[in-house]
Amino acid sequence: MATDQGLMRVGAGAGFSLLEILIVVAVLGIAALTIVPTFLSHNDEQKIMLAANEIQNALRYAREMAVRDHRSKEVKFDTDNESLQVIDAVSSTPETDPSRKGDYRLDFPSNSLLAGVDIVSVGSVTGIITVTFLATGQPDAANTIVLSYGPHSRVVTVDEFTGRTWVQ
Repeated sequence: MATDQGLMRVGAGAGFSLLEILIVVAVLGIAALTIVPTFLSHNDEQKIMLAANEIQNALRYAREMAVRDHRSKEVKFDTDNESLQVIDAVSSTPETDPSRKGDYRLDFPSNSLLAGVDIVSVGSVTGIITVTFLATGQPDAANTIVLSYGPHSRVVTVDEFTGRTWVQ
């Protein structure tokens, strides 16, 4: 049903013109160009925060196990291989990860969610470094674990008196 004002087209004239479609595609393209970089940057930030939270969880777990078992526990960082492991400081046996039902070990390169995140240093040292929690839950020293991923970085801090951790 056609009207005199041309508001409703029926039949062969129905649809969009090529110009209208090109304008819509151009607007969508401009919107995508402004949104995609923001989205990608947000994903990078999420990746490094996930890595920082995983390290914080490992440190908290070691502290809790030290208090529970009345034995020192260690989180052994390997900055060369981007990994960490929670172990018993006395027997050197790995602690069990309750969520993964195996040794408490994080290997960043083999984990798709953490791959590319770099454990830069623990304190100011690189290589294999150990953060030890005494049976009281207190660490043997204050520590900072520095992470980087592209232009982003995070620092996980262990308080030397309480053993509490936080991410900056």
